[in-house]
Formats: sequence, C-alpha cells, structure tokens
Amino acid sequence: MLEESWFDTGITCCICLNTGFMCLYVFPDVPVLDGITWWGNCFFAVVFDAEVVIKMYVMRAGYFSEAWNRFDLVCAIVTTLGLLAGQFAEGAEEFAFLGVIRVFRVARVLRLLRFAKGLNRLFMAFVFSLPKLINVGLILLLLLFLFAVLGVNLFAKIAFVGPHGAQANFRGFYRAIMTLVRAMTGEGWNEMMHALASSAFELRSIHNISCVTSFDLTPDSYDALVAKGFLDRDALQGPGPVECGSPVQGIVFFVLFTMLVTYVIMNLFIAVIFDGFQEAQQGGPPEIIAKCVSVWKRFDRDYKLFLPLGLAMQCIGVCSHKTYAEEP
Repeated sequence: MLEESWFDTGITCCICLNTGFMCLYVFPDVPVLDGITWWGNCFFAVVFDAEVVIKMYVMRAGYFSEAWNRFDLVCAIVTTLGLLAGQFAEGAEEFAFLGVIRVFRVARVLRLLRFAKGLNRLFMAFVFSLPKLINVGLILLLLLFLFAVLGVNLFAKIAFVGPHGAQANFRGFYRAIMTLVRAMTGEGWNEMMHALASSAFELRSIHNISCVTSFDLTPDSYDALVAKGFLDRDALQGPGPVECGSPVQGIVFFVLFTMLVTYVIMNLFIAVIFDGFQEAQQGGPPEIIAKCVSVWKRFDRDYKLFLPLGLAMQCIGVCSHKTYAEEP
C-alpha cells in the first residue's frame, strides 16, 4: 500500500487542505471559523497519526532510518500534543509553548518537498550549499563591519536632512549597521548618498539648514555646544551635530559599498546556490546507490542484510528499472 501512488497523492492532498485550514485563523476569533478549524485539525491529526502508525507497522525498524519519516513522526506528535493541550489543559491559552506548537504545525508543509522531486532536488541543493553560504556570509559581515566603522568616522557629525535622520544615520555602530543593511537591499541608498553629500550651499539655500565646515569638539566649546543642542545624538531634543556634508566622501562611500556588497556579494550568494543545484543535478553513483538502498529496504524489512535468490533477482530487476526508467 505504501508503494501505491494513490497513498502519496492522498497524503499530499491532506497536507494542502491542512495548510488551507491554517489560513482560516483570524483575530478577533469568529465562533464559526473556530469550530471549523478545530474539527478540521482533529481530522487531519487523525489522518497523519494513522499514516505514521501504518508506516511503522509496515516498515518496522526501517521506519526510523529515513529522515523524512522521523520528521513526520515529530510533526504528528507535536500536532496531537497541541490539540490535547488546547482541549484539556486548564489555562492552556496562557502556556507559551502552546503557541510554539501551533506554529510548528506549519512545518508540515515541508513534507510536500518529499513528493515533488524537482522541488526536493532544489531544496536539497540549497541545503548542501549552506556550508559555502556561511563562508560568503562571513565575508558579508566583515564588509558590513568595515563600512559601518568607516561610516561612523566620516558621517557621524553631518546634519540631518531628508532620508538622513533619526532612523537612518551613522551616529552609532548599531544604527550604521541597520542603515547599511537597508542600503544593501537597494532601498533608497542613492537618496541617503545625496543627503550625506549635501554641501554647505545646498543645505543653506535649499533646506534652510545652517552648517559648519568642521564640527570640532574641544573642552572649551563643549558647554556651548551642549547648550545649543548640537550634541544630541538622535536630534529629537535639538538640532544635533550640524557639520556640512562632503560630496566626494558621500558618493565614493556609497558607490563603493553598492559595488562590493549589493552587486558582488549578493550575486555571489546566488552563484553558490546555482553551483550546488548543478551538483545536485549531476546525480551520479550516490543517487543510484540511494535508489537501490530504498528498493532493498522494501525486500529486507527486518534488515537482515540477506535475501533469498528469488527475492534478490527481483530486487535487482526493480533497481535496474528505477535507475534507467527515471533517466531523462
């Protein structure tokens, strides 16, 4: 029964329907929808629990040798515990873990990867690319750190104007990182560049903001700057630093950042994923061996690593058919 196509098709339909039922949750609660979602979740929980029981009975110890089966078991247990906790536990709505359990049920959608071979291959290519992506991510973090430190040293004293304000500036390391992450996505980086490159003439004539060429902080000028509000870092209670922008520094900084991070590093992520996908497409001996192992499990359910001659010949025939029939 487990090898029949209708079994996998039925489970796939139940997963899709269960996902649709999850979309029925609204706030505030609607009594009718609450009843529908409750009985629907109960029905699907019974279906998925029955699937686990049937597979464990048929495959016996071999059930736990496959990662997808272990994932199915965890999803089924979590779903059942969530339904029982919500129905019988007193004050279950106050339990923090109950919300986590309900959210975890969404992970069942990943089971669709098991039945869609093309999607599963793409997902596994992404998983196999994670080690390489970590290396690229470390380079990205290093560049963000360098540009954040450089930005604080260059633009911390420049007056707020336009997009350069309390939410996006270089007056602290954290805010500089967040500003660069926003610019990395292409969100208004050119506007930030022009704001930081505003000259004294532009600030005074267009934005009516008085600025100084060099905002020097000395022991003698500290009290006067504090009284005028020029040292308010977030500029919510005063004008903050009012140094003029530098067209050369602003343009060179953001053009260099965009070229290195947005165009080079971000596309390097895509190149690594494509490389992993091509490796997964090649298949080769490991994929053929995996197919033969799956066929062997059907004939040797007790994992004795021994088959009579007749079953061994049948196993070889099925392996040959699966290997050559699925070739493009």
